[in-house]
Amino acid sequence: MPARKYLKKIRWLAAGVLLGVVALFVCILGAGHFLVAPKVLLTGLEGGHSKTRNAYLNWRARYLIDEGVPESAVLFDRRSASSWEEAVNTLRLMQSMKLERVLVVSDPPHMRRLLWVWARVFAGSGKAYTLVASDMEGWDATDWWRTSRNAQSVFGELIKLGYYLVQY
Repeated sequence: MPARKYLKKIRWLAAGVLLGVVALFVCILGAGHFLVAPKVLLTGLEGGHSKTRNAYLNWRARYLIDEGVPESAVLFDRRSASSWEEAVNTLRLMQSMKLERVLVVSDPPHMRRLLWVWARVFAGSGKAYTLVASDMEGWDATDWWRTSRNAQSVFGELIKLGYYLVQY
């Protein structure tokens, strides 16, 4: 009897080790998929003409694909006409695709408004987002008034922020 109990324990231990090795092997094989961002959502230009918006989306998609992002991973939001709509539509997409978190990349002058918008839209949703500022060529937050492009960005964002505070 004791030998049978001993053999039974050995079999269970061997089965556990084998199961662990198989699970580890499956995890290692799937590690590449685990590490890859599954989707990239490109959104349109605020208020842009539909032809301009599609060209802008397609140019960015072509860049991503040329840099190695699979074409099947690129999604398009052609409906959004504002940052508010982008946040709302992204949240809906996340809910339908059962995604838990997203990275939101935009130019530095947009960050304050996006921080406010995304916090309001995502409040209570259980979904997470991280805002990431792009490396905007020529942007200087300290001396923004020295170039017309930066000055336009700052004044435009202040106006939009005021509008969003009143509208939403």
